[in-house]
Amino acid sequence: MRCVGTVVRGIRTPIIKENDDLATIVVDSLMAAKESEGFEFRDKDIVAITEAVVGISEGNYVTVDDVATDVQNKFPSKNIGVVNPILSRNRFSIILKGIARGMDKITLLTSFPADEVGNGILDEEILEKSEFHLGSVISEDEYKETFGSWIHPFTGINMIDF
Repeated sequence: MRCVGTVVRGIRTPIIKENDDLATIVVDSLMAAKESEGFEFRDKDIVAITEAVVGISEGNYVTVDDVATDVQNKFPSKNIGVVNPILSRNRFSIILKGIARGMDKITLLTSFPADEVGNGILDEEILEKSEFHLGSVISEDEYKETFGSWIHPFTGINMIDF
């Protein structure tokens, strides 16, 4: 009888750089983890590698300037709207930096009290005591006045100021 369901392990690797032999790094890291932690690989086990690591090793990624140039070409008005970004993902911050570099004005529409994956962007206790409700539109100034510099507990940053 099976006593354990799905087991997931995060395997630490060296920092991946462009032109690294990703296959060798992954295999070596898996074998080192196996020896260190005493587990075995079995038929039908799955190894997943995040697309970011694959892209980095292949040199297949964009720079902040690439994003800026792309949005300038696509939005000559220099005014862009971004709807429901996942603010808590560090990848988005780099993309937003590129958008800001290429545009004169950004209108950012986000859900609250959490972003699209459920990570908070404000203090819910303050929200409950405020004049705002879940159907409200809150400007940046109103956000700062009401919620101040709320810091996300996992990332340690204020998503709105960032």
